[in-house]
Amino acid sequence: MYKTIELKALTDNYASLSEWLEGIIASFGISGKLANKINVCSEEIFVNIASYAYPEETGQVKVLLSKEGNEIILKFEDEGFEYNPLQKEDPDITLSYDKRPIGGLGIFMVKEMSKNVEYERKNNKNILTITFNTD
Repeated sequence: MYKTIELKALTDNYASLSEWLEGIIASFGISGKLANKINVCSEEIFVNIASYAYPEETGQVKVLLSKEGNEIILKFEDEGFEYNPLQKEDPDITLSYDKRPIGGLGIFMVKEMSKNVEYERKNNKNILTITFNTD
């Protein structure tokens, strides 16, 4: 069963999301490295949605969190313009910072820290699902 929070897509609202996530993660008995991974990934995705999904007005972001067996499922839903971050080519991390093109490092980091990342566009919503192993 998913726990859900809905917030205005403003970067300032990440603090509220973080507090909410920490409480639920603790109730799942999750701490340490996995809790840190969930927090880092949630910040990256939330800030990207807040920064880019609604260029002309502020919209909403719905965040859902669930523990299913040995997996934590973290979902983000927004009604911003259609954008699949998984279509972005992974950055060449062998290049120095100043030689690397801007963009793509955040979603790359999310993919590296999680078990799986999926995107779908459904009912005019971007839905990004991130799965983590609890093992």
